[in-house]
Amino acid sequence: KWKRQSNTMEWKRVKAASEVSVLNGFWKNGDGLLCFVSGGSCSFVSKGVDSKLAISDAGGVSLNGWLAFEIRPNEVSWQKGNQSMQWHRIEQAKEVELLDGPWKSSDGSTCNVLEGVCNFGAKGSVDLTIQNGRLQLNGWAAVSLS
Repeated sequence: KWKRQSNTMEWKRVKAASEVSVLNGFWKNGDGLLCFVSGGSCSFVSKGVDSKLAISDAGGVSLNGWLAFEIRPNEVSWQKGNQSMQWHRIEQAKEVELLDGPWKSSDGSTCNVLEGVCNFGAKGSVDLTIQNGRLQLNGWAAVSLS
């Protein structure tokens, strides 16, 4: 319990990893693997593997046996036994290199992505952005990548 003047505040330990919203967004680990975290799930995009984040018995965030021992807004430090690993937040869409190339949407529109720019041919180009950890295009937010 915290108090400042006449105001009080309580802290309660999180029960679900989905509550650790600072982890939401795109990350790249030291091996160059790209992952997307949202709602307690971690999708290793370049491998096509989805994993669940959890709260360990010790109260920290865990993933596939790795324990996050330091979480900062743009960096997460993980440990598993004697091994350690760093995640670094991706802040610019051009860093999501696996998007480069031709794409076709469910409405039949096609675009070619190169370095964070989606080129729709005669319709012009639109920059992909990352806002609040989510990839954005013309007001659309990516909720998964495959």
